[in-house]
Amino acid sequence: MKNLLYCFFLFSTYMLSAQKKYTSFEIKGRLVAKSDQSPIESATVFVQRVKDSSLVSYTISDKKGAFVLEGKIADEQLRLVISYVGTQSYSKIIDLEAQPIDLKTIVIDDETNVLDEVVLLADTPVRIKKDTIEFTLDFFKTRKDASVEDALKLLPGVEIDMEGNITINGKPVSEVLVNGKPFFGNDPTIATRNLTKEIIDKVQIVDTKTKSEAFTGDEGDLTSKSINLTIKKDENKGAFGHVRAGGGTDARYELSGMINYFNEDLQLGVLGGRNNINRSGFNSGSIIFPPGSLFGGGGAVMSVSSVSYGSGGFGGGGISTDTNGGFNFGNDYGKNTEVSANYFYANTSTENSSKTSRENTLPDRNYFTNSTSSSIRDYDSHRVNASVQFKIDSTWLFNYRPNISYKSSRSSSEQSSNALDDAQVLTNESTTNSFSNGNDKSFSNGLSLTKKFGSKGAYVRVNWNNTITKSAQETYSKSLSEIYGDDPQTISRDQFLVEDRTSNHHTISFGYRVPLYAKKLFLDVNLDQNYNTTESKRSTYDLNDDVYDDFNLALSTDFNNYERNISPQIGMTYRDKKITASFGAGYRFQRQSNRDGLRPEFDIERDFELPDFAAQFMYRPTMQSMIRVGYNLSNRAPSLSQLRPFENTDDPLNTIVGNPNLTFTTNHGLSFNYSNYKMANKGSINLHGSVNIPKNNVIAKTIIDENFVRRTEYENVNGNQSYNVGMSYNRSIKIDTVQSVTVGLNVGSNFGQSVNFSNGIKYNANNVSLSPGVTLYYNIKEFLIVNSSYKFNLNRNKINLEDFEDREFFSHNLNMTTIVHVTNKLSFESDLNFNYNPEVAPGFQKASWAWNGSVSYRVLKDKGAISLKAFDILNQRTNARRIATENYIQDSESTMLQQYFMLGFRWNFNTLGTRTRMGPPPPPPGISVL
Repeated sequence: MKNLLYCFFLFSTYMLSAQKKYTSFEIKGRLVAKSDQSPIESATVFVQRVKDSSLVSYTISDKKGAFVLEGKIADEQLRLVISYVGTQSYSKIIDLEAQPIDLKTIVIDDETNVLDEVVLLADTPVRIKKDTIEFTLDFFKTRKDASVEDALKLLPGVEIDMEGNITINGKPVSEVLVNGKPFFGNDPTIATRNLTKEIIDKVQIVDTKTKSEAFTGDEGDLTSKSINLTIKKDENKGAFGHVRAGGGTDARYELSGMINYFNEDLQLGVLGGRNNINRSGFNSGSIIFPPGSLFGGGGAVMSVSSVSYGSGGFGGGGISTDTNGGFNFGNDYGKNTEVSANYFYANTSTENSSKTSRENTLPDRNYFTNSTSSSIRDYDSHRVNASVQFKIDSTWLFNYRPNISYKSSRSSSEQSSNALDDAQVLTNESTTNSFSNGNDKSFSNGLSLTKKFGSKGAYVRVNWNNTITKSAQETYSKSLSEIYGDDPQTISRDQFLVEDRTSNHHTISFGYRVPLYAKKLFLDVNLDQNYNTTESKRSTYDLNDDVYDDFNLALSTDFNNYERNISPQIGMTYRDKKITASFGAGYRFQRQSNRDGLRPEFDIERDFELPDFAAQFMYRPTMQSMIRVGYNLSNRAPSLSQLRPFENTDDPLNTIVGNPNLTFTTNHGLSFNYSNYKMANKGSINLHGSVNIPKNNVIAKTIIDENFVRRTEYENVNGNQSYNVGMSYNRSIKIDTVQSVTVGLNVGSNFGQSVNFSNGIKYNANNVSLSPGVTLYYNIKEFLIVNSSYKFNLNRNKINLEDFEDREFFSHNLNMTTIVHVTNKLSFESDLNFNYNPEVAPGFQKASWAWNGSVSYRVLKDKGAISLKAFDILNQRTNARRIATENYIQDSESTMLQQYFMLGFRWNFNTLGTRTRMGPPPPPPGISVL
């Protein structure tokens, strides 16, 4: 208690003293070019303290060249620095006595050829280079051991959720590169949570592009972003990494480590670990708890028409023991050749038990189903990925990407289920015991060849992708099904199943771009071809005199499937500095065939001719804002499993039959997006909406008899439609040089109508869901971080059948993460989550708290840390789950990770740039040395 009072006193004293010292300032002006007096847009403007060059505030000039800098500081003077690519940097000392300060027009020298001078230019907090936004991390102050993820959270427009998923101004980040190369595969969190901020120089953010798109200058994917982390030039030689170990109550433990070696263009890395706390990845980079790891394994959610709500707890799916390891390699051979490769190994063993209760609603009655299951699953996997890029010359690019994977699995399970009528009379029940083992092998090739012609934007591109997959599985299964009522049946099975599947998929695409107006207007001609063959065979043998040799034709299959798609396309693209517009039309010739080796009468061969069309218009009024509107007409053929009339009776209580008369589904999709980032107040706004109207949608139609035995078929229906509207708003308020608050507001809403069947009777369901939320991020540099959020979920469901009642569900979720650095060595972390859901069934918790915490103390000159973690301090975690749809309400729960305490140790090491650091220190930011 004394320590808590001391911390509170320290915090209060700090806040009071901070509020007394700082005064507000405002500095504004307008930038013009010396050559023609035109306004300069997207120049970086910032102020820093004179005595230590630390960053105080920064912004970017708008399309009129205007800028405004705001903040609070106790200093009497600040240094103003203006930087713009291709111009001479501008620096001036500003006296803050009179406020506000209007610098009027500032003339920037764009006539001097700075490339001919030997200049050590100042770094800037942010710089815009064409389609790239670049941040210098040294300007964003964090604690000494901060990860890259910690630093990214300070960048404007960047949001990171508990799982480590990154969005930038509302767009998801699809990849994180290090020095332009993949870092341990496709998981961005391996880089963001395991690399420390101190070794990173720049964070470069661009629209996601393939190697070929970057080579030809195409815009790439405008809906996602890529991040490239550059290692500091004077620290790009040496090794760095960490070692981590921990042990706790209930025999919980974790071990992990990573070591990386960089030498200019060469990257080598090894990582590995083992734990039994449901941590399956390589993303545990925090000294205390990895962000989002405090609530791993176990949860409670309620879902209404695909919308989920929590009733207490987080995650689920049993308790796992995970072992993993990996290797990463990347290198440049000369200026024209890049090679990268990685290997991953994973072993996971999971034990899980679950039970489910469901109330099913039919037009004339209700019935109830209950099930329980327990399972033990174990698998090993190996993955190898590689990439070779070679520039034959300045006009030819060759890229080859081979991938190999192998997975073996073993599992055993016990399952039981029953059904009761509305009077709670048992109508059927079943039990199943099974044991299986199998393996999957996959090999794929990706090859791209690009040729550029001239300097106006013409090129030819050829892509070829091939994937071969083979899988085999053997299963011993024993089941007993009892059907009661007027016509009772007993179905007993004791079987051995052998399954083999081989698939071969080829994709060949050809693209040709012709510039109609150099670098602005293009004609695109494309031809896409897809070929897929699948051989799937399952042989089922019944037990006969202690030998599984009685072939069961009804439960065996021998399918040979073939699909072919040929799609010629033509389109046009226009783009300039502010506008991008494109449209494309294609016609797809699709053939599907199924050969049944056991039942030739069920052979299918169908041909579809499907038109496709897409159009998009994007307007960028400024470098920080964008308006995008898109329309898409797409067609999707039904799958072969939905088409073939074979009766699947694997489950005696649910027969599934295909429908060969199905036609393709046509979807009209319209989307809208507006985003804007205000550098002056570090605020961002994102508005988005979409409309989808499918025609001939394929749905499952289930008929249930008096004994609640089901028969499911497929049918085309019309009348489905969905509308989505959402927005997010964030603004950062800088209280003074050490305190800041970021406030966020987000709202998601869905409106729609779905057409379905209830025991053969067609009905319409109107669904409305609303999910408003608010976030608050408060930060006192080097002392306190509070990250809190609140979300409210509401869902309404109305069905046009008299016997169906309207449904309304709502829930609340509150989360608060707090990190307190009491001293440079002692830190506390707390993660508290509260869920309230009044709609859960009796016996389930309506309200629950999940609270985890830790305390850590840095040792070994801040390279190591000793930590004590407490998982589920209140011991209230539950993974009760409710799912509600038009046809049923289901409650379930499963095995989950329980309360434990763990003592851990972590050591960071870093020899990057050891020799370089012995030289003279670099000049402070903002100073040019000629």
